[in-house]
Amino acid sequence: MALLMAEMSRLVRGGSGTKRALIQCAKDIAKASDEVTRLAKEVAKQCTDKRIRTNLLQVCERIPTISTQLKILSTVKATMLGRTNISDEESEQVRACCFWLLASSVCATS
Repeated sequence: MALLMAEMSRLVRGGSGTKRALIQCAKDIAKASDEVTRLAKEVAKQCTDKRIRTNLLQVCERIPTISTQLKILSTVKATMLGRTNISDEESEQVRACCFWLLASSVCATS
């Protein structure tokens, strides 16, 4: 997932990416997020400590939401690729926040 996030960052910042590549990268991150969520839920089912199980399941609820937000932001960004007059500092900050939230949520499952 970290490699996918790095690739998305390269596509956005480097300006060498295509709209299709950016959207596909976002879909790949969402797919990886779904897999992490699925695996973490399996671990939670086998966890004997109720507090840890509850915490893990709560984190699992956040991952799909953040992943969807990132996918939406990336789709919007893809429509703006190649336009030089658009300031996207705010969208970069939001995307960075989504990356951080998603990464920290995924790390919390391990």
